[in-house]
Amino acid sequence: MLKFAQIEIFRLLLKHILEEKIEFATVLNFDAINKGNGSKTLPIVTESVERNESEVSQLKGVIEGETEKALLIQFNDDKEVWIPKSIIRSDYDTSVKDSTQNFLIDNWILKRNNINTI
Repeated sequence: MLKFAQIEIFRLLLKHILEEKIEFATVLNFDAINKGNGSKTLPIVTESVERNESEVSQLKGVIEGETEKALLIQFNDDKEVWIPKSIIRSDYDTSVKDSTQNFLIDNWILKRNNINTI
């Protein structure tokens, strides 16, 4: 059983790790704007998570079906695969049927479903 002092050290360590993860997992983009008479500028901060380009691939495909959480996509090699919407990193239009669209999809799911990325 952990003692109070050990629990407190563990709590502080977890707090530090989470703060550091949040700080270094995001990138800040500063855009300065003029306010009022132009003498002061205030930064606008937007946060974005960096993506490693080697972790995603761009493929062409046709949306054949849709559920709340996934799309049935037919790729150029006539292979139909259900892809979770959370894995698709690009915008897509589900109202357009039988039209080829570009998809930016995580490589791990493409590899799992034996989809050629070339």
